[in-house]
Amino acid sequence: MSEFSEYWGWQRMSKINAIRLINVNYNNNAYRISDETMYFNGESTLLSLQNGGGKSVLVQMLTAPFVHQRYRNTKDRLFESYFTTNKPSFILVEWVLDQGAGYVLTGLMVRKAQDLQEDKKENLDIIGIVSEYQEPCIQDIRHLPVVEKGKKEMILKNFNSCKLLFESYKKDRDMKFFYYDLTNYAQSRQYFDKLMEYQINYKEWETIIKKINVKESGLSDLFSDCRDEKGLTEKWFLEAIESKLNKDKNRIREFQSILEKYAGQYKDNRSKIKRRDNIRAFKEEAESIRTRAEEYQEAEREEGKQENKIAWFIHDVNALLNDTQKEYSASKEQLEGLDKAVARVEYEELSSKVYESEKEKNLHLSDRDMIDMERENLQEEAAKTQEKLHILACARGQQSVNEEKGELELLREKIAVARQQGEDLEPERRALGFSLKCFLEGQLRDNRGQQNIQNESAKKAGEEADKKAQKIQELEEKIRDWAITDSAIIIICGPIIEKTPQKIGKNKVTVPQKFFKVILSPFTTSPKAIGFLFKNGRSVSPLATYAVSVDSIETLTGMDFFAPLPDDLENKIESQVNCDQWGF
Repeated sequence: MSEFSEYWGWQRMSKINAIRLINVNYNNNAYRISDETMYFNGESTLLSLQNGGGKSVLVQMLTAPFVHQRYRNTKDRLFESYFTTNKPSFILVEWVLDQGAGYVLTGLMVRKAQDLQEDKKENLDIIGIVSEYQEPCIQDIRHLPVVEKGKKEMILKNFNSCKLLFESYKKDRDMKFFYYDLTNYAQSRQYFDKLMEYQINYKEWETIIKKINVKESGLSDLFSDCRDEKGLTEKWFLEAIESKLNKDKNRIREFQSILEKYAGQYKDNRSKIKRRDNIRAFKEEAESIRTRAEEYQEAEREEGKQENKIAWFIHDVNALLNDTQKEYSASKEQLEGLDKAVARVEYEELSSKVYESEKEKNLHLSDRDMIDMERENLQEEAAKTQEKLHILACARGQQSVNEEKGELELLREKIAVARQQGEDLEPERRALGFSLKCFLEGQLRDNRGQQNIQNESAKKAGEEADKKAQKIQELEEKIRDWAITDSAIIIICGPIIEKTPQKIGKNKVTVPQKFFKVILSPFTTSPKAIGFLFKNGRSVSPLATYAVSVDSIETLTGMDFFAPLPDDLENKIESQVNCDQWGF
């Protein structure tokens, strides 16, 4: 093991108060600092880490916000090699200002460059931030909201979200918050100028502190060619101090005197150093004993820890078992409730389907009854027509019979006269008989022809009734298709009876002169309506010829079919007759 020592916090006007590292990976991503804050409290601080613990990485990270790009790399590792993803890393340093002036937060937000251009000098996206405040606030090192608390772990915000957050802070006049794109030369210069306002001198970091931290033996190498007080002062300290204090020669000499005294004290302390070496040798001799004792103590502590872990594990298992049983009972009750709810929903769904089916059935039954009534009316009309035809044929036949009777009586009178006269009229009688036979046979043929004509008329009347029923059936099929296509439709139908209607049958049943049907499709993108009007008679034309506006049927019936609709919509759809909208 070796120790690494660096003293942090000395500045002329600012002192390091705290350091925070977020999402820093090193040693080929073998180690990761998720979110760690180190508190220096403005005092000199010693950091001691074992070999491989990341001393060089830590120094490289902590000096990065205060030096230019070319000083961020070491001989062993490029600064950009630590950042391999698009997730941002944060290096934040909080300074306490002199004389109670407050605090200033400086730092970097770094990620791998997303827009890799050939002429781009920097392979990283780097944002430098500077925030001044008097007391704890949202933009201080502890509360800067670049991470969010998730359910199980902290969630790091993305790079662009953080930029938007910084931009909002920058625009807030009540905040002294600044951020700079360090890949831009002008903004990078502004950033380092801003650091100088708080006496954070990047030149000192680049000349002295950066030199010390090049490698673990940097302090020894730094003073390798400074064998006396004069060499030490002239080699390293005078140049840096004169750049700041060249206007005050007395203070330079005072500082030189302090360094000379320090060098003298270092010479006087050699004996103490020798004694320290002896103590260290004794310590090394006793190291094996101490190591074994520590191992024994560590074993005892580990045993106690394991016993506690086992006890707590048993306790957690029992608690988890109880919680699991409670959750199981609650889940079982919830499942039973869900089963009941599902059963209720299924019952309501089936009830709704049954209701809709029953409603549709009733509509079809109503339509069938209407069709049956129309068919009966047509059949009665056909029967009446046939009866009239029979009466007409009988009247014609009776007229022919009467005429034949007259001719027969005439012939009989002639025969009687001939008998009285005693003339031989046998040839004439035969001729008359033959003529009469031919006449009667002709009349019989005519009567049969009339009968055939009457039968054809009755047949045509029946066919016309069937055609009308087919038209009504065609409309019913269209209605079923519309109901499926438009999810649901509203149908209203009925007869139209004039003031002096025709009545048939013994019971004086009123025969409607016309029938109507109005249909509304309310759930389409554009609601639509149409009406149909049929005469109680021959209906052989295409279905579209019977389509009329709903307004015309309302005029005939005196009804307002779709009054619940908004007036503008009702007036629009009831006045139109658009067969193309209905697909025929």
